[in-house]
Amino acid sequence: MVAPFGHNDVDFDVSPEGPSLSHPLGTDQFGRELLTRVAAAGRASLTIAGLALVIILAIGFVYGSCSALAGGRVESALMRLLDGLLAPHGCRRPRSV
Repeated sequence: MVAPFGHNDVDFDVSPEGPSLSHPLGTDQFGRELLTRVAAAGRASLTIAGLALVIILAIGFVYGSCSALAGGRVESALMRLLDGLLAPHGCRRPRSV
């Protein structure tokens, strides 16, 4: 059992409580355990990041495969398109101190 409390379990008897052995990050005004809520939010964030990674890898694979298989002018056009998309990131003005 990683989290003994549910991330939405409300307990008004312990609200709000500072960090303790039973609640390492404390509780909020509704008595919800903050460590459990942080862990639940982290799980959701990592799930979204994983899905984004799979989507970007699929797009890159298809884009690269089309470029490699077509070759010639299509490959050059796709390469210039990608260069144009990436170029503005390298053209940032330096910050003044």
